[in-house]
Amino acid sequence: MIERLASTILTAIRVVAVGLLVLILFLLLAQVGLRSVFDSSVFWFDELARYSYVWAVFLAAILAFADDSHVRVEVINHEAMPRLSRWLDLLGYLAAATVLVVVVWQSYPWLLKNLRPRSSALGLPMIWFYGVVWGSYAAFVVVLLIQFVRRLKGSVHVERRDLT
Repeated sequence: MIERLASTILTAIRVVAVGLLVLILFLLLAQVGLRSVFDSSVFWFDELARYSYVWAVFLAAILAFADDSHVRVEVINHEAMPRLSRWLDLLGYLAAATVLVVVVWQSYPWLLKNLRPRSSALGLPMIWFYGVVWGSYAAFVVVLLIQFVRRLKGSVHVERRDLT
């Protein structure tokens, strides 16, 4: 059940992130084309591309963590101490989830303050821009807990890559 939930969540995030990248490409190409050919532009294309880029970055960060392809600094040799490595990973997941839960919980009132202000070009509530940070942190907590359960069960082997 957890695997199916994780797969569904990550697939949805992946589809949205790819859709945003396609949207950004279209908006920027259209903007350049309009400026070059017609000496004109659509004033809100830049703002929509910028907001889409921010959303894509935060969603891609979730995917990088879920795929274990993010950068990490390791102090111990995981091959020499696999049991210690597993417990340190579990402790790290719990610590990260705790910090993210506190950030999500404490930033919620601030997020609600952004219901009224609107963006300059699109006129969208700024919650659409700032909400991605809050929403991605909440999604990170879900992914962290799923990774924690996977690692606790021992069903996931964390591959360590030596980049030297």
